[in-house]
Amino acid sequence: MKSPGNIADASLKGMKILIVDDSPENIAILERTLGQEGFVMAVSTSGAETLDIAPKIMPDLILLDVMMPGLNGFETCQRLKADSLTKNIPVIFLTARTSNEDTIKGFECGAVDYIQKPYQVEEVLIRVRTQLKMVSLLNHYQKFQDILNQYVKDLQRSNSDLNQFAAMASHDLQEPLRKISYFSDKLEKFLNLGNENPGASKWLAKIQNSVDKMESLIHSLLQFSRVGQVHPFEQVNLKDLVSEVLIDLEPSIRENRGTVRVDSLPTVEADRVQMRQLFQNLISNGIKFHRKEEPPCIHIKSSRCEQSNMWKITVQDNGIGFNEKYLSKIFKPFQRLCGKDEFEGNGMGTAICYRIIENHHGAITAQSVPNQGSTFIVSLPERQLKTH
Repeated sequence: MKSPGNIADASLKGMKILIVDDSPENIAILERTLGQEGFVMAVSTSGAETLDIAPKIMPDLILLDVMMPGLNGFETCQRLKADSLTKNIPVIFLTARTSNEDTIKGFECGAVDYIQKPYQVEEVLIRVRTQLKMVSLLNHYQKFQDILNQYVKDLQRSNSDLNQFAAMASHDLQEPLRKISYFSDKLEKFLNLGNENPGASKWLAKIQNSVDKMESLIHSLLQFSRVGQVHPFEQVNLKDLVSEVLIDLEPSIRENRGTVRVDSLPTVEADRVQMRQLFQNLISNGIKFHRKEEPPCIHIKSSRCEQSNMWKITVQDNGIGFNEKYLSKIFKPFQRLCGKDEFEGNGMGTAICYRIIENHHGAITAQSVPNQGSTFIVSLPERQLKTH
């Protein structure tokens, strides 16, 4: 036999190999060759013994002689593959039989490869290392899969916690606010009966203003938590949906003397409720953050992306804009780029939009120049992948 040279792979050292052969000479050759590579060896001299040993030691690879008394290699391999514990252990046949019929039968039994006798050291090591590398990769994949499964469970638990928070927020947080609002209203009526105290009306107005802001924040938090509850996807005509949103926003548009122009929009597979919320938030932003000297003007249009399944939808306004160095902030909860006294809001609108687009396996970004308006760019798939 020729020397194999330095072909050892440190990442494979310590992996277990079960050698099955009724010839002590063959076993000695394989033990010496593979032992130099740092593999851990186990030996069996019959098929029956192999069926007993393999489930106990769970080798990473089995080198199985075909011609043995009693159970031959083919029968032994078939029984190994029928056992749930050992069915995934790769088997390489050791044989001097090289006919096509034997080769086909071996693969039908579940073998992954053949090594012909007499052994060539280089061939033995290359074939063994190739199979063990595949085993190592599968083991790493399984570990990654286990981590991913645990992550999914943690995420589901977090979503459950978030839903519980939503239920708590809708009752436990809003109930005290309702009482504060009720009693401040009673105090205001009391003061209007001639019992006015200097400054009291101003204090009550501040109380009510704080209540209104807190109620708005709770409402936004509830919306943000519910975005994770995706309804079944359906075919949604975005043109018709935006028309419905504009009817709801008509009082605000009229009050600000705004205009909204809508070009053709596609029909996409989506959650209708979330799509409605998406466009309501984006259009409302364009109305809210307009320049004082100029009425809001919003333009919504779409175009097909280079990928045939994707649509690009833009919502452009002529408002106050923002510095693009803050782009990463606007899609995070509670992030505001303008003063609280200048514009109402709690910084949740665009965060909700970002989460909606995530649910639809798309993307959202924005382009803007201060005092020249902003353009929100949404990429949406026309059809959702079946796995989703």
